Amino acid sequence: MTTVSEIMTDSVYTLQPGDTLSDAKQMMKLARIRHTPVTDDDGNFLGLITNRDLLECTISRLAELDEAALETLHRSRIV
Repeated sequence: MTTVSEIMTDSVYTLQPGDTLSDAKQMMKLARIRHTPVTDDDGNFLGLITNRDLLECTISRLAELDEAALETLHRSRIV
């Protein structure tokens, strides 16, 4: 029987309250994860950002904004 400890990683990637939507998207992509806890400076859990949350906050490509404009908007949104 497989245990949880055999599946889960002990390396936890977290975000801080001042991080941006762009930071969250980049970290999730690089770490290949879909859920990220948000913690304060003391490591206390404040919330959870999910891939679905990111999708809800992202402006549609149908808005016809160029990549630079989209990135500027994503960097201005705080998690």
